[in-house]
Amino acid sequence: MRTLKRPKYMKDNGGVLSYRRRVPDKHQKTLGFKMWNRPCGKVSDAQAVAMVVEWTKQDDQTIKDLDDPLVAEKTR
Repeated sequence: MRTLKRPKYMKDNGGVLSYRRRVPDKHQKTLGFKMWNRPCGKVSDAQAVAMVVEWTKQDDQTIKDLDDPLVAEKTR
């Protein structure tokens, strides 16, 4: 049986899969929190992997957008 390779930000906390990722220091004050933490819920491992991959893409885009000072100012 083949096992799925887990994405970087997927964590297993006692059988509960979640997405856990630290917000970069320079964006913590802008966003108002230090960690992204999203539970995957009761889904299969494959669905959880797909969810985490999508959340990673979204958060990568958020970080990229916040690197632009004009966007960061509007977010505050």
